[in-house]
Amino acid sequence: MVSNQKRRVKLSTPTIVPFGPVDLIITNAVVLKKYSLAFEHSHASFELHLVTAGHSILHVDGESFPVSAGQFCWINPGVNRYVESNPVEECEHFVVHFDFLKRPYKDIYAIFDCQDIPAFLSAVRTKKVWISNRQNRGLNIYEYLQNEFENRSLGYMIVVRNMLCSLVVEAIQNIGYQESPTRRDGEQPGQRLEYSVLAYIRTHYAEDITIETAAKTLNISTRHITRLLKEHFGTTFNSTLNGFRVAHVQERLICTDDSMDRIAEETGFSSSITMAANFKKVTGCTMQSYRKISKEKDL
Repeated sequence: MVSNQKRRVKLSTPTIVPFGPVDLIITNAVVLKKYSLAFEHSHASFELHLVTAGHSILHVDGESFPVSAGQFCWINPGVNRYVESNPVEECEHFVVHFDFLKRPYKDIYAIFDCQDIPAFLSAVRTKKVWISNRQNRGLNIYEYLQNEFENRSLGYMIVVRNMLCSLVVEAIQNIGYQESPTRRDGEQPGQRLEYSVLAYIRTHYAEDITIETAAKTLNISTRHITRLLKEHFGTTFNSTLNGFRVAHVQERLICTDDSMDRIAEETGFSSSITMAANFKKVTGCTMQSYRKISKEKDL
C-alpha cells in the first residue's frame, strides 16, 4: 500500500506519446479518496480509474457497476459518473485523464506505430464504460510509478511518463479481452479473434515465432490471420511483430544501459544487426541516436 503522502503525479506539461496515426495525450493523474469520488461529474476527455483499494460502486448515467481493487474502469468522454463506497472501508482510485488526437505529421521517434488504435477507439465508443474482467498488471505499474515519483532519481519523469502510458495500454489490452456477443472458430472465450492474434504476438514477441506458429496455436489458417490483420488493423503479421519488438527496444534504450546484443536477445531479434535495420525502418533514426536524444531530453 502506498503511503498517504503520495497523492498526485504532477505533469507540468501534457505527456504526449505517438500511437501511429494518433497521439495519446495524458493531461492529469491523481489519487482520489472516497469523498473526492462521490460527486457526480463528467469530462470532455477519456477517464481511466484503476481501483487501488477497497470495494465501491461506479454509477454511470443510471447504471451501476461493482468494482474492487485491481480493476480498471474505462469511461468515455461526456459521461456522468460518481463513485459510491462503504463509509467504513478505505476506497482509493488512481485516475488518469487522457485523449487521442489525430497526428497530421510523422514523428520519426514514435514509440510504436499502433495501426490498431483507430479500430479500437471506434469499438470502445460503443459503450459508455468498460470494466476490466481479467487479471492485469495495473497495481504493479501503479506501485512502480509512485515509487519513481517519490524517489525522483535521475530520469524519473521519463519512467513516470512510460508507466502512465503503460497503464493506459494495459487498460486497452483488458478491454480487448471483453466478452464478444458471438464467437468464431478458433476464438478464445471472451476474446475477439483479431485480438487473439494481437495477444499472441504481444505475449510471444521475444520468441522465435512466425505466422505459422501463431496459426497452429490459435487453430486457424495463416490466410485467416492475414485477412484479419489486414481487415481490422491494416497491417501484416510480420509488421505487427516487428512493431512490438521495436517498441520494447525503445523502452530498453530509454530505461536501461544494456548492450545492443543483449537488447536484441531479449526482444526477439536474431542479431543486433537485424535489430538495427528494423529499428531504423520503423523509427527513422538509429538506436544510438534515439538513446542519446531520449536521455538528453531528461537532463
